[in-house]
Amino acid sequence: MWEWHTQADGDTPAQRLPILPGATIRFAIESVKFTSKDDVKPVVRTEVETTEEEELTTDAAIERRLTESPMTIIGRINSDGLGPIDWYPE
Repeated sequence: MWEWHTQADGDTPAQRLPILPGATIRFAIESVKFTSKDDVKPVVRTEVETTEEEELTTDAAIERRLTESPMTIIGRINSDGLGPIDWYPE
């Protein structure tokens, strides 16, 4: 669970607003980043000995990094009407 702690503002007291796992939220998209094959640098492991089967080729390293996160979306919920839908009455 994560909580957003608001500041007191005039007649409105400070609040602790929970965000529970699996909650449906409204959010605004700040940015979208796509990772292309050309942007990914190979992962080099030098601190441990590896066998031939464990070594990653450049192509394998690129493929592994792309499958982890080919697209990243950065969003925010700190505006009116955003956040978990259970924060707002119907």
